[in-house]
Amino acid sequence: MHADGKMVFSVIFISPNLSLADYNKAVEDGPSFMATKYSYPELLHKSGWGLINQVDLTEKFLDTLKVKLNSELDFAGEIKNLLGKDEALLRLNRTRAYIDAIENGLIRRELFHVVPAAKC
Repeated sequence: MHADGKMVFSVIFISPNLSLADYNKAVEDGPSFMATKYSYPELLHKSGWGLINQVDLTEKFLDTLKVKLNSELDFAGEIKNLLGKDEALLRLNRTRAYIDAIENGLIRRELFHVVPAAKC
């Protein structure tokens, strides 16, 4: 890590303060890499980064997923021909699960701007 470095990235993560049942549902419905025992700000701090800004992109991400779902439905035949019926259905169900998880407050997408902790 360079002392003058900075990093900006977006991440999908499990919403904080969920019940155990909701947490498990978020793990089941969201991307496979989300399960962690620490929040992203904690992970960043532990790895030597200081948080400058955090921006909620969840609603915009939800809008994007709805456009993706409509496109998957519009081109279902072509997608089945290209990927096969099982893979096409898996992708469609995954998109629906992400939408449901966001609409139920289980997962979020945020943008993080960080610098080396010594710069904070």
